Amino acid sequence: MTMQTLYTANGNLIRRRTPDGVVPVIRICQDEYEVDQQELLVWALLNWRIVTFAQIGPLYEKANRQNPLPTSRSWQDCTHRLLTRGLLISGIGNTEYDALYNLLARRFVRPVSGGLASTVLTFLRVTLFDGISLRTALALFRMDHRSASERKVMRLAKQVPLSCAEIIQCLNLGVRVIPSEDAVMEALYTEPNLTCDNFPQKVYGSQHSREVIEAVAGLYLRKQILLDTY
Repeated sequence: MTMQTLYTANGNLIRRRTPDGVVPVIRICQDEYEVDQQELLVWALLNWRIVTFAQIGPLYEKANRQNPLPTSRSWQDCTHRLLTRGLLISGIGNTEYDALYNLLARRFVRPVSGGLASTVLTFLRVTLFDGISLRTALALFRMDHRSASERKVMRLAKQVPLSCAEIIQCLNLGVRVIPSEDAVMEALYTEPNLTCDNFPQKVYGSQHSREVIEAVAGLYLRKQILLDTY
């Protein structure tokens, strides 16, 4: 049986000010990683995408044709380096769902920041200054309609940092409120020898595992959340 492998980006892109100017870096947890232009392009192409290795090449080549970069390495070399540094992540499985589960289960879900005020200011900018029609702007800024499962995931993810596997267990146990990070262990790690390393295996195939994984994937592809490693 051919194994399936899926890839995506890890962390989020920020701009760090240095004496030499502004440098783009990728932040994972509290660590920051500098990347060159080619690596940044590969990372950006996989951010909010879940793809196979074969799909990375056409994405890179199309983007590089539109905005050519000085190239010193192949996209394959850049991809492997990003994987080695943990800036890209992968999931392997016997089926596509297993690969997706292994890609997401250990990752922490971080809701994308940005409140109503930011949305309103952006809406005003694109209608008043960028020349976009009101009808088009309303279509672009219409409220994202989340499924019931996606709403459950977001409610939990906004409380404390939780991995996908921990969110699955929250639903399995009927846990709706976690007041602090310290309460995660008491509420979810209810069996001896249960750790963050073996937790995904524990909840795989449980009642709410597929529901949560599909909800997280949907939110991620619609740019509602970021994935991170703590």
